[in-house]
Amino acid sequence: MARLLSWASRINPVWLVLLVIVPRLIWPTFGLLDDGVVLANAAALFDKPLASFTLMREHGRFIPFSWLYHMLVYGLCGASAVAFYLAQGML
Repeated sequence: MARLLSWASRINPVWLVLLVIVPRLIWPTFGLLDDGVVLANAAALFDKPLASFTLMREHGRFIPFSWLYHMLVYGLCGASAVAFYLAQGML
């Protein structure tokens, strides 16, 4: 167990991010989870940006700055899967 913890403590978080993001950048398609919802909400926020400061009743979430970040990425890059995952990796 100590050996495993020693090995895990040497892993750089940047390598973990690259391990997850690089396959998505090689095959840039949106997934089935929240990717489409994020893009649809980001596009809708251009009409009412203050709507990001309301509670999402169906999920019980309040994440206004996350939605504003996604709105910014969508505004700069559009509906590009590569740009979406690059932005996620930089986060």
